[in-house]
Amino acid sequence: MMRKHENWADPGLLDEVRNYGKFDANACLNCGGCTIVCKLTSDSNTFSPRRDIQYVRAGLKDKLRGSLGPWLCYYCGDCATSCPRQTETGESMMTLRRYLTALYDWTGLSAKFYKSKVWEIGALATIGLAMLASIILYLYPHRLLEFGSLFSLSAVFAVSLVVFIPNILRMFWFTLGRSNPRPPFWLYLTELRTLVLHALSQLQLRKCKEKAFWFKHLFVVYGYGLTLILVILVESFKTYIRPGYHPFEQPGIDPYKLAVIVVLAVLFVFTAILVVDRVKKQEAMHKFSEFSDWLFPIWLSTLVFMLFLAYVSLSLGVKEVGYGIYVIFLVLLSPWALIIVPFGKTPHLLYRPLAVYFHAVKEKATQMELGKEGKTSLEG
Repeated sequence: MMRKHENWADPGLLDEVRNYGKFDANACLNCGGCTIVCKLTSDSNTFSPRRDIQYVRAGLKDKLRGSLGPWLCYYCGDCATSCPRQTETGESMMTLRRYLTALYDWTGLSAKFYKSKVWEIGALATIGLAMLASIILYLYPHRLLEFGSLFSLSAVFAVSLVVFIPNILRMFWFTLGRSNPRPPFWLYLTELRTLVLHALSQLQLRKCKEKAFWFKHLFVVYGYGLTLILVILVESFKTYIRPGYHPFEQPGIDPYKLAVIVVLAVLFVFTAILVVDRVKKQEAMHKFSEFSDWLFPIWLSTLVFMLFLAYVSLSLGVKEVGYGIYVIFLVLLSPWALIIVPFGKTPHLLYRPLAVYFHAVKEKATQMELGKEGKTSLEG
């Protein structure tokens, strides 16, 4: 039976969506040109950017909440350049991704931070100052690096358990949990290869005409992943099995240190390039930027650069300089790990491949249902 009020229109939906960025719904004439030129649509793919725009215009909040469309858009820009009305469809999809990110977030903090710079800057400053006070009162310089490794590991697990996993479950429930037809369990298992493929390759982004952005984005994703493995997991393990020990407090260069320094250098270069791209505004995806779009690459590049300088200084034996820079790194790391990562743009890295995966499952389930109906009609 249909849930009560499921398809009732919400007249305030358009204004609510516009709290998250630019959304030019009035210029769209529903001509379908964006769907035709989009390289990410096909005969077998039901993704259509204008469908989600129409959901907003009609106030269909439940339909929008259950849509995977905004996550299947990678902001190639073809829709904007070909639109006779100059409707910024890609930017509208970006705004919807922010809106859905806030909708999935059970804490409500994503919505607070997206809607209010005061809230976000206040939270960033509060956590950063709390970390600085803790370092001055209790940590500096004793076991500073050991604390940094353990804090990073604890933050990763805490954010994953408290924020990411519940939010992913909410995304699943909104998009697939109540879908009709209901996909069989085995379909989720067989389509896991789709999730792995797109998480590792960002394959959809490669379909865009601007291949350079896919290349840069892939380097940032892999650099970020390698940093998590080398700097957080490996360092924390080394510190755990040898309390009071940290590899970068030992003088000299070894293969592990060299690998960490090289990964940090590469990650810094490519995140800095993303900042420069936003400044230049040459690509369609960089034409418009909200506060969160600037915050992520600038904070990440600064964070990585500070850690790079700290580790190089410590490896060269200049410990006081290294410790001082590492304090700055920790002050930046704490708001990054506790605010920007769980409630900013980082969840996009999770939701995009999950959306492709959920979409594949939904498409296969629909095809199976249509096949059953066709078989039944033939038999009848």
